[in-house]
Amino acid sequence: MTFLLLLLFAFTANAQKTITLVAPTLELSKDQKSVSVDIKVEDFKNVSGMQFTVRWNPEILQFEEIEKNGLNYMAAEKNFGTNSVDQGLLTFYWVDESLEGTDVADGYTIFSFRAKVIGSMDSNTTIDFVSTPTAIEISDPDYNVFDVEVKKGIVSVGSLSNTKDLTKPDNFSITPNPFKEKTSIQFEIKNKSEVETKIYALDGKIIFEKVNKYGAGLQQIQISKNAFPAAGIYLLSIKTEEFQVSEKLFFVKD
Repeated sequence: MTFLLLLLFAFTANAQKTITLVAPTLELSKDQKSVSVDIKVEDFKNVSGMQFTVRWNPEILQFEEIEKNGLNYMAAEKNFGTNSVDQGLLTFYWVDESLEGTDVADGYTIFSFRAKVIGSMDSNTTIDFVSTPTAIEISDPDYNVFDVEVKKGIVSVGSLSNTKDLTKPDNFSITPNPFKEKTSIQFEIKNKSEVETKIYALDGKIIFEKVNKYGAGLQQIQISKNAFPAAGIYLLSIKTEEFQVSEKLFFVKD
């Protein structure tokens, strides 16, 4: 029994937690010329080294500079590879030179970069973590490799933004949200109008699109779970002659 307990203790002591890399979801106003992209972490404990690649669409954002170095022993000139930023790829490599391991709080920004917004209105780009050209890897001082989870984000220009000149319609609601089976979108229009409904995944892909003509009054659009490829956060856009509104949808599964 003692031997088994020792084995269990050793396994538990060596088990690696999952560290999460988090990219932002940003909704830009139509006249915004640049944006800061903060790369954050969660469960970042006892980390001595890491590397990964950040990817975005270079037709939407044009890399300008590294803005913030959030960890010890970091510098823009030695920890970042900018040779491929014109392709939307920023590589990152960092080592804790103290060899003691670094802890930071959840939501801490390990670095940020500034980009010029060159995308047209109604465009968007995913901010993602990929393994090419620099593989995703995070390790502790004993060279044990952590499991890594990534939460990609999205930067939207115009159409997916809540900061619009046009206000939300009267009696606007999304219920339930989060939802499992279906959700109902309710709004009121004052005059007969064509209504365009789109739902975007975080990679910018349109997963649902519908255009209908409605009379004046209270309207309702129901979206079934069958429209969604996986659980997660999606972006709803509803556009009429009277208004344009965008909101997040949260599809969950048991």
